[in-house]
Amino acid sequence: MVKMRGPLMSLTARGWLGRYQYMGYGFVLSPYPIGLLGRIKLWERRTAFGTLRPYFVPAWALRPYPGFISKYYSFKGWCYQMRRTWHGIIWSAIRPPISAGTDTLERAQWRDVFRLAVEAWQGLTDLQKKIWNGYNYPVHPSGYNRFIRSYIKQRYPMSALMPVYKQIWLQAEAVRAPGVNPAVYDDLGITGVWQFADGFTRVIHCKLPMVTDMDRTKDASFYLGWCSSAQSKNARWQVEYRVLKEDEDVSGAAEDTLTQTEASSATANGMVLSSFTIPAASIGVDDHCILFRVSRLGGDDLDTLSDVANLVGVCLHYQSDKLGDPV
Repeated sequence: MVKMRGPLMSLTARGWLGRYQYMGYGFVLSPYPIGLLGRIKLWERRTAFGTLRPYFVPAWALRPYPGFISKYYSFKGWCYQMRRTWHGIIWSAIRPPISAGTDTLERAQWRDVFRLAVEAWQGLTDLQKKIWNGYNYPVHPSGYNRFIRSYIKQRYPMSALMPVYKQIWLQAEAVRAPGVNPAVYDDLGITGVWQFADGFTRVIHCKLPMVTDMDRTKDASFYLGWCSSAQSKNARWQVEYRVLKEDEDVSGAAEDTLTQTEASSATANGMVLSSFTIPAASIGVDDHCILFRVSRLGGDDLDTLSDVANLVGVCLHYQSDKLGDPV
């Protein structure tokens, strides 16, 4: 018999009520003697008169328990949890964390992993099961539980992780200048940069892949990493892009043209990141790469930099779905 200390009014309950149900199914619908609830007396404030009156908890009704007890007695069922305390190991009845969303991708993958784990255990020989039963760690679980735990830890479903952002950087050396109005490649400190002269329109080209783990339902961002010796002055940037899939004309016009005015850093040659949003509507599931043409509109009235703008690199910033292409 398992002796339990219940959360209701420090009521000590015994596990005999749901003992056999727990042994057979692993959970208990009502872990405490419900007949005792009718003896619990609470004090509630009457709204009409503002006085206190005793309220005896009924054992059975459409809503038999007040709010604070309902969180302990749930139609979702109960489970026992072994807890290690200063007084030794005690068994506590807890309400299992059951999510409202039962048909999510994460749950489906977890069910699939657990199914494969059970099938793998059933496929073991008696000698292999004996080895798992003979392990000393974890101490209390059976060999079956040890095997399931090890199997699941090694095959953690990827979609159970939180969505993450990823970046693909192209340094200046991977960017190319066109034949018309090209920027000039030069050294800056210990690295190389593309210099966009003031008063003119200068251009560079680059290509970035559409990686397989990109979430095509979310917007992506294209970043320019640049700097200038002029401090806190504005530079006018223009980005043209075209998303391509297989058998699509590479020589076609740009899908969209984005412009932005960004102030240089207050520190001389301090790095500045200028962001351009690529909407999800422009990104298809069959697209493979994005072509970019980056220009500094040095002759624009909004460009007050009055100095060279140095492009250090470009970046594609996207949200990953961590699934990639199915095999």
